[in-house]
Amino acid sequence: MDDYTEYTTLQYLRQHRPNSQVPEPSGLVRVNDISLVFMTHISSNMLADVWSILSSSQKAQIKEQLAAILLDLRSTPFTPDTPLGGVGEGCKDIRRHLNLSEAPIPSASDFEDKRTHLRQRYRSPS
Repeated sequence: MDDYTEYTTLQYLRQHRPNSQVPEPSGLVRVNDISLVFMTHISSNMLADVWSILSSSQKAQIKEQLAAILLDLRSTPFTPDTPLGGVGEGCKDIRRHLNLSEAPIPSASDFEDKRTHLRQRYRSPS
């Protein structure tokens, strides 16, 4: 399976949200079954590594920064008649099993219908 979701998402964000701090994708190479994404490196510390030593006010500042980032990303306009999912790649649900949509999913309600169908399919017998 060819899965370029990370690469195409980075391209999309750089085009539609150029002020977002996301790595710039430089290229993608497929070698046998492995896809390699080349991108710029953003130097930083992992939040999980420093969280325990942060003060309450520092944690509150991070919460505010994350909220602002999410608001910015969520303000990206939705193009009508564009199916849900990766940029040009369709919709994936990987919460329990990898499920790929066979056809475009045009709305949130259609996604919920698909999830209901999958829950019934994977429900273990009582």
